[in-house]
Amino acid sequence: MQQAVQSIFLIFLGITACISGYSLFKTAISIWGFVFGGWAALMISSFFLSSTSGVLQSQDFLVRVGVFVVGGIIGAIIAKLLSILIVFLFGAALGAMLGIIIGLILDILQSGNFAQMDQLTKITFPPTPASPTQWILLAIFAVVLGLSTLSLQRFMIVASSSLIGAAALVTGLLDALKNSLPFSFTISMTLVAWFVIALLSIIIQNMFVGNET
Repeated sequence: MQQAVQSIFLIFLGITACISGYSLFKTAISIWGFVFGGWAALMISSFFLSSTSGVLQSQDFLVRVGVFVVGGIIGAIIAKLLSILIVFLFGAALGAMLGIIIGLILDILQSGNFAQMDQLTKITFPPTPASPTQWILLAIFAVVLGLSTLSLQRFMIVASSSLIGAAALVTGLLDALKNSLPFSFTISMTLVAWFVIALLSIIIQNMFVGNET
């Protein structure tokens, strides 16, 4: 039940971000503040929440939902007051996600165990860093892409919402269909699906926004 709810939420979030990420930014900035605030809260809470932290595994999902909601409310309030911060967070969220993925790849290469590459297909959304390398790259990429978004707002907001939405959609679909598919998704198949959906999203959003600024 918990997995189904999570999958449905990710699919809904992914489709919404892919189709109307930029438009929603222009008309409902508080929604993105809620999403980014919730994600940030989940990453921070990853230090304290685990199956061995004393929180029963059956309660862990509800605790994480509560953390996401509280963080989301705080993020929505901040977004309403400081819209420029959400512009930065659009790029920073994409940078954080890329930093974690690249950090995971570097960790695997450093270990020399290339069989662990299948971990890339098991990354949850939103991803959480699990090593110092991933935290460092998260910070670097988040700052760089966040600042880039301030300079290239429309392009970076469309690109960020497309890539983040595609990641959420692919993760949600894989979680929902993993017991129904007659085959397992490989790393290359997952990445291709992610980038194809993101590319289609960029095209669709540019068609919808037209000359909107």
